[in-house]
Amino acid sequence: MELLFQTKKYLEATEQEWNELDIYNKNSSLCIKFFEGENKNFICGHRSTFGSISFRGDKNDTSCDILCRKFFKILLENYDRFELRVPPKFYDEFTHESFARTAQKFPCEIVCETNQYINLSENKNNYFSKTNSKMLRRLVYSGFTARILKNINPDGFYLLQENRAKRGVELSLSYDQLLTQVDALPDRYRFVECCDSSRNLVAYAVFVRINSNAFYVLYWGENFSFRKYSPVVLMCDTILKYCQNKGVQFLDLGISSLHGNIDQGLFEFKERLGALSCPKLIIYNK
Repeated sequence: MELLFQTKKYLEATEQEWNELDIYNKNSSLCIKFFEGENKNFICGHRSTFGSISFRGDKNDTSCDILCRKFFKILLENYDRFELRVPPKFYDEFTHESFARTAQKFPCEIVCETNQYINLSENKNNYFSKTNSKMLRRLVYSGFTARILKNINPDGFYLLQENRAKRGVELSLSYDQLLTQVDALPDRYRFVECCDSSRNLVAYAVFVRINSNAFYVLYWGENFSFRKYSPVVLMCDTILKYCQNKGVQFLDLGISSLHGNIDQGLFEFKERLGALSCPKLIIYNK
């Protein structure tokens, strides 16, 4: 399965004019799909967790380092500003290392975010800490339920908006923008509704299939009135079982840092869900 951010349908659904840059060196090539912002601004990773970056052909350190050097020279010579979101290391260690090595040799600012993910290859029955396992049992005993759906629930989206507003942040996509992506790629997007024993919607999640081996939690959150029950734990358990049923190895929980500074509370919350961590690079011009 093609990487989500490389698909024509995804790029068109962002409703932005996109371009493709292909760089060659002997039997190797580097393909990057990007958007041009105002004032000669190069953006690879627009409204997505990372950008469309792919090495093709003969992949070896020497050849790919040459391709990366050519790429950064093009950026510096042709753009006033650039932003490049490299896939987290667990997706593609080779690409991560190639860009990490090369960017250091150019006048770039490299921000190393902390990305967290759950590795499902061990096929455990439970990835949670003892505390979260106890929370999960309590949620089930109290009549909370979670189910996965193919269609977006507007009430769920507005719950997420309110959740973010109480935290002083905003969702990266509006309802209409998300709906456009879902309509373009219906097989990629899934939603989780979590309800209490009275069938009140108390938490909601949006997750998306990045490739054949990984799902990514785009959004999840709860009604703040139900935060003490930790319904996200039940949603995570539901998503993990869905991933296992689909034979997927990774569940990407996204970054737990901002500008390289770890949000310790968020990091530990994901750790209790069974998450591991790895670097994710965002490269800017200085």
